[in-house]
Amino acid sequence: MPQNNLVFVIVLLEITLFSEHTMITPLTLLSMMMLSSTVLLD
Repeated sequence: MPQNNLVFVIVLLEITLFSEHTMITPLTLLSMMMLSSTVLLD
């Protein structure tokens, strides 16, 4: 559970950092998919 929260925070940070330049980056999409996989597995 805490690990999922950590991943979620990382995703939010990436979205915040990269949103200044582009709306969505491949890294953000990859992180979101990783987050989804973690939630589904857990």
